Amino acid sequence: MLNKKNFINLLIIINIIFFSLSLKAEVINSVNINGNSRVSDETILIYGKIKNNTDITDKELNKIITNLNSTNFFKEIDVEVKNNKLIVNLIEYPLINQIIINGEKSNKIKKELLKNLQLKEKQSFIKSYLSSDI
Repeated sequence: MLNKKNFINLLIIINIIFFSLSLKAEVINSVNINGNSRVSDETILIYGKIKNNTDITDKELNKIITNLNSTNFFKEIDVEVKNNKLIVNLIEYPLINQIIINGEKSNKIKKELLKNLQLKEKQSFIKSYLSSDI
């Protein structure tokens, strides 16, 4: 059985281990961005709020994913740190070139329909937007 002193010492050791594991950070010396063809590297760095020569934690990696996800440019986003290099792997959403409404003759109604769609020409094609537009 543990007495009070041993129990307190055990709690202190557990806390030290827990906090030392959760504070894992690495210094980022370079950034490697893969999978982008339409969106420039500079745009990804700006929207992701990614900076070289800074410490990065798991929480900050999640924030980068959240920031890039909010742009609606990317279908998939994966970030990892290897050998002090931040690797960002992306899959872009396809771009909508043109939206054509068939079966309606009135241009006024077509304009109203287009105005109310979430999907727009020259923007990313997101399947969930298509479902809601239908």
